[in-house]
Amino acid sequence: MQNKTALTIALNGLMYCLLAPILYIMEYYIGGQEIIRMALPLCLLALFFFLVTSCEMLIVRQWKAKNSKILTNGYLMLKMMRLLLSVILLTCYLLLKGPQPLYFAISLLVFYFAAIIFTTIIYVKSERKQTNEKDKK
Repeated sequence: MQNKTALTIALNGLMYCLLAPILYIMEYYIGGQEIIRMALPLCLLALFFFLVTSCEMLIVRQWKAKNSKILTNGYLMLKMMRLLLSVILLTCYLLLKGPQPLYFAISLLVFYFAAIIFTTIIYVKSERKQTNEKDKK
């Protein structure tokens, strides 16, 4: 179980390590030289989503180990927390007048949807596996 969680977190990190440069190159192609100032915010955004997604997977693993009754509601709660943290992060960025707020918002949206899709795929596979194991018994 721990090896599978470590592999999932590693895949999560790989996804963000690939997604950040791709976003940067696309934004550089569209926005030109002024996008160079977006490199640090983009890296920090990738790190933020990696940490949030990794913590979420560890929390869900703990709930599954305890056969917790709040698992379904917990999924929804964690997704709402990610949305709330994303809105807070975007608001702080806008209030601090960071460079290129439109590109930051687009990057945040891309990372948010990537995290949602990634965790949904992981959780659906996990639920199917548990259902198959219960059916075999």
